[in-house]
Amino acid sequence: MENTEYIYQRKRDQKEAELQRRKNIIYSANPELEDMDTEIMLLNLDHTRNTVLGKKNEAEESQRKLVAAKEKRRIYMAENEINPLDLRLRYECTTCKDRGYIEKMGRFEKCSCLVKLQEQLRYRKSNLVKRVEKENFRTFNMEIFDNEKKYLISPEMNIEKTPREQMELIMRESKSFMDSFDSGDTKSILFYGGTGLGKSFMCSAIAKEMMDRGRTVRYYTSNELIDMLQMYTFDRASFLKEYILEDYRELDDVDLLIIDDLGAELTNNFVKTALFNIINTRIIKEKKMIISTNLSPAELRDRYDERIFSRLIMYVDTYKFVGEDLRW
Repeated sequence: MENTEYIYQRKRDQKEAELQRRKNIIYSANPELEDMDTEIMLLNLDHTRNTVLGKKNEAEESQRKLVAAKEKRRIYMAENEINPLDLRLRYECTTCKDRGYIEKMGRFEKCSCLVKLQEQLRYRKSNLVKRVEKENFRTFNMEIFDNEKKYLISPEMNIEKTPREQMELIMRESKSFMDSFDSGDTKSILFYGGTGLGKSFMCSAIAKEMMDRGRTVRYYTSNELIDMLQMYTFDRASFLKEYILEDYRELDDVDLLIIDDLGAELTNNFVKTALFNIINTRIIKEKKMIISTNLSPAELRDRYDERIFSRLIMYVDTYKFVGEDLRW
């Protein structure tokens, strides 16, 4: 994935090339103008040299010639209807001149164009570019969740709630998770429940909100994640055609890793080991995760064995999604 420094350098190179093409066309039709520009460049150098060497009289003379040459050029361009802007760089961002930073009171700050670019790159790298356009907190509608039929949430505590009551809880806890993201007391999240109940939607909405807050997020379905890990491990050439090494390394270091639909993948010893390593490493590094699954906690334990389940369950707060499939 391209970094911002490379992108800005490429922008500047493109603008330089565009300027040179415009100059070539204008000079071809107006060779006198090219001679004038060459003369002005030499006079500038001469004036600078005389000023640095302290040759006051020579500096004043070169300055006088420079002013006269520029006026001659201005008149020529006006008479020949040549736009002065065609002989200047046309920056994409005139504020920072395509450098990404602006100087304020002796300090360099991000230009608004760089902030916007970094946001675009976060979305692109997250695998969520299209999804978050539809699935975000702005488009979330609590009214679609039934508020009459109750479902068993916790058999141990005999807690029953309607889908809307449970979703209101999940919404509150999700916002709390985002607001206290940096706290060591904040656990990661496990969403579980049947299909079509809003788990993936909530993952997308949280991802968008975190990216809007400047966090790095990576989203994978379990199948996508396992495919990438298998390619990295067993077919590095294929991996490098679709990914870069940073994609693999960021599984450990990205601010928020989302694994959607865990359990949909074909589970074998490789998958179990790979998942354990990801979960364990992120626990050690105190990095947050959100995992969604159609499996219950008991089914997760049976699918991935006790080692993974016990490590995971200590790491997450679990939230059950209930109700009827909303996609029908």
